[in-house]
Amino acid sequence: MKVVVEKRKSESKFALKNKSYRIYTWGNFFSRLGEWIDYTVLNWAVLAYTHSPFYLAVINACRLIPVFLASIPAGVMADRWNQRKVLVRCQCVVLLLTCILALIPFDSCFWLMAGIVTLRSLFSAIDLPIRNTYITTLVSEQHMASAISLNALVLNLSRIMGPALAGFLLTKYEASDLFWLNAWSIGVYILTLLIMPREEDSPAQMKSIHLKQDISEAVQYIRSNPVVQSLFILAIVPMIFGFPYTSMMPLFAKHLMQLNADGFGLLLSASGMGAILCSSFLSTGKWMADGKRLILSIFFFGFFLTCFMFAHTLLIAVIMMFFIGFMGQCYRTMSRVSIQAVVPDELRGRIVSIAMMDRGLIPFGSLIISLVADVFGALWAGLLMGLGCMFISLIVAVYWRQIWDFTCRKDREAC
Repeated sequence: MKVVVEKRKSESKFALKNKSYRIYTWGNFFSRLGEWIDYTVLNWAVLAYTHSPFYLAVINACRLIPVFLASIPAGVMADRWNQRKVLVRCQCVVLLLTCILALIPFDSCFWLMAGIVTLRSLFSAIDLPIRNTYITTLVSEQHMASAISLNALVLNLSRIMGPALAGFLLTKYEASDLFWLNAWSIGVYILTLLIMPREEDSPAQMKSIHLKQDISEAVQYIRSNPVVQSLFILAIVPMIFGFPYTSMMPLFAKHLMQLNADGFGLLLSASGMGAILCSSFLSTGKWMADGKRLILSIFFFGFFLTCFMFAHTLLIAVIMMFFIGFMGQCYRTMSRVSIQAVVPDELRGRIVSIAMMDRGLIPFGSLIISLVADVFGALWAGLLMGLGCMFISLIVAVYWRQIWDFTCRKDREAC
């Protein structure tokens, strides 16, 4: 009898047992797959037509800078309004702009394309924190860690399949034609949101109707919570020095490895495979997030990134990319689980939106890396990324003991 009880308790922590979450996960998967196809095609096409690391950094800045502009208002929307309805409306606009992007010839006007990418990214930035908050409304608190980890697993499955599929299709079709695949995936996601059971809609939780007051409340909570402060500070290191590797990968693939579109897609897919393995392991709940693991994951993320720069064969490069993906996802998932677990429900949308502003640091890092690449070459740019993650993480561990000693408290079962 004891064995049966323990088994049921273990199984109950798996979020896919929830029907609504299962339905949402399928639509989310197709949406993420289309996003990665779009992302891969966009980066490769920009480098192919402009032959400039700077323009590659610019297009990624257009894609990520709107995170700074829209994340906090999106967090307020997540706490105040019906999240599913906001998601549907944002995705309809994203679908329209993706169709327009597919109709524009790449070699006609770079800045017109950049403008459309920026506008589309603004609505995607609104979508992102709401999407991450919405999944926690579909499951109970004891399923939260599993739901977040499985959401990361879905993202990383798409990271494997999307770049690989995009790399293959780029050898057969024009880049502009492949944006239609993303448009179809957005349509599938919208349909999924529309058929979700109505009783799963989350009611508005906020009483305030003033944006300034809403934001002030979230900022005051962050100031009074040293754990959340520490997690925010730690995010600066990998977002500036590490995670720009995805936007800079066409440069590394072409100039260091002399690879074509197929090889570029293979490298990103290897990174995604490592991230999938990490997400699968973390979804079991066997690892509790703490400061030591967060800092060490950043250190080894930088270590394998540095090793990748000296890879002289495709096999070694693929192996290094696998570990880069594993360690990068280890940090990102544990950081997100920690934040979602410690914040109260009525503030979750706003706190998550502020946390996700760290993605806006990626284009800043990309610009630094691209300038180094233009002046000193791709190898030195890559070494700056890897060694920057390693040394700064060590400095944080030595001089910011609060982060090193942080442990995700067991008073919230999601941790």
